[in-house]
Amino acid sequence: MKTFAFVALLALASATALPQTYDVESRRDVVQVVLDIVERASQWLQNRGLDPYVMDRVEGQYSFPIAGLFTARGSVTDLSVIGASNIVVNDIPEISASLGLAEGQVSILGRPPRSGLASGRLSVKNFRITGDVVVDVSGDSVAISDLVVAARLGGIESGIHVNIIGYDVSTYVNNFLSNTLPNLLQDNSDYVNRAIRRAILYVLDRIFCTKMKSFAFGLLMLVACAAALPQAQDLTDFGAERRDIAEIVVNAFDRFIQRIINRGLDPYVLDRADGEYVFFLPTVFSASARIENLRFTGLSNIVINSISYSPISNNLNIDIAMPGLMASVGGASFEVTALGREISGSLSGLLAINGIGVRGSAKVTVGDGVSVTDVDVDASLDSIQSALAVRILGLDLSIPIQNWLNNLPANLSLYDELIDRGLARILEILLNHYLNKP
Repeated sequence: MKTFAFVALLALASATALPQTYDVESRRDVVQVVLDIVERASQWLQNRGLDPYVMDRVEGQYSFPIAGLFTARGSVTDLSVIGASNIVVNDIPEISASLGLAEGQVSILGRPPRSGLASGRLSVKNFRITGDVVVDVSGDSVAISDLVVAARLGGIESGIHVNIIGYDVSTYVNNFLSNTLPNLLQDNSDYVNRAIRRAILYVLDRIFCTKMKSFAFGLLMLVACAAALPQAQDLTDFGAERRDIAEIVVNAFDRFIQRIINRGLDPYVLDRADGEYVFFLPTVFSASARIENLRFTGLSNIVINSISYSPISNNLNIDIAMPGLMASVGGASFEVTALGREISGSLSGLLAINGIGVRGSAKVTVGDGVSVTDVDVDASLDSIQSALAVRILGLDLSIPIQNWLNNLPANLSLYDELIDRGLARILEILLNHYLNKP
């Protein structure tokens, strides 16, 4: 289980409510400080109108920027949440929520909208955290260490009515919230306690001004592309004579293409693969998938139509193209079980993407390092040809998916400026990271 939503919400709310530093002039009565913090957090929740939190009605809608792909709308009426500020030293007695009515509609790939609704009441009973921590106030700052916590949930009472696309799933939802979820948290108490410990340390760190470590997360695309490309020394050998950057770029593309081939990515052939995943309890969430006779070609067919570099203006201009990408799959299928309901689907057929082109320019300055700025991109896509057979929940979605894919280039052209700006930003990050990699 990768998240613990209730604890995260409580920790973030408390951390936001509290000051960035806490005046502990005497640094003696730490217990009184903690009691004061709890009182301040409770008062902050009340002052912000979060307890009780009442929402008479709110509604909204969303459409994905690509026409016909995804649209959704929803509304919530008579929502109230009570008990968030009722924090006492031994536990949180109860947090209850009631919902008059929530409605929603979703349309995918231009098909008729699917609707759902929910109403009812949910109560979280006696959430308690006990723990021990070492607090050292002997120095100029407060040091916190050896925190051990144990969380306990008294129970969840769920009386929610849920109807999705005509199916009454209230029994599944209520059984999951009232029985499965508390048992799941109990069975994974070690992980839950570690998550709470990290949240508490974060809050205490903000209060007592102790120093904590921070973590930086890179972009997945940045890491993947940087790993796939040649090593930095292959490109940054400009030397004192500053050899023609255009030639260096061409050589880099040649090496990149060869790497794709050497790693078996073009053509990529997969005879068969299967896998499965179970989220603790199979009735909560489980999934399995299989694929056979997958073939993908064209990834290494990168053509440089033109390239030039001016050492006077430091401008690099390039025009590259990928004539075509083609994928075929003999057969693929999946089965998903969520809250006791089963969803299955299958896929087979052929997909071809033709005429991918990118023209662009950038200012490349060579000094102690390489600086790439003012990246400008003009991307194009000629056509997509789809001959896929798709079935989900027994419904044949082949025609709507084929129509959507075949019309995708025209729909994307409506968002040329947005796409080009996004590609330019990604390329600028990649080039500066890669060309200056030690």
